[in-house]
Amino acid sequence: MFFILKVSPEQRPYKDVIQLYLYCNKEREVPEAIIAFLESKDFEDAVRNAVSLGGDTDTLAAITGSIAEAFYGIPAVLIAECKSRIDKGLMTDVLDEFDHVLGSRSVDTYSDEVDETQANQMIEAAIDKYY
Repeated sequence: MFFILKVSPEQRPYKDVIQLYLYCNKEREVPEAIIAFLESKDFEDAVRNAVSLGGDTDTLAAITGSIAEAFYGIPAVLIAECKSRIDKGLMTDVLDEFDHVLGSRSVDTYSDEVDETQANQMIEAAIDKYY
């Protein structure tokens, strides 16, 4: 179910929103996200570094992950695992089209099939490292 907020720019102009929007502290988050990337050895390590910082972890991980994808690429097994968790339909069609048009920075050969052993080993290694 989608909800559409019916507010016109005349009722709440962008210049008013930007002055009141205090959630994102770009002066703090962007440098931290860059440091999380610079201190990493691969894509997964970069995202873990960002999340481990605490605070606005989704924003930090999104920024860091974007930089890390451009530099390292994303392990194919991680892409396949994430796609396997999405219901087939419009979202997977959009993702496939996006990858087709712009390309995917996959480190390994892309496969729609998830190697469950490799995916489970990756998850278990992360749990062992951080818990």
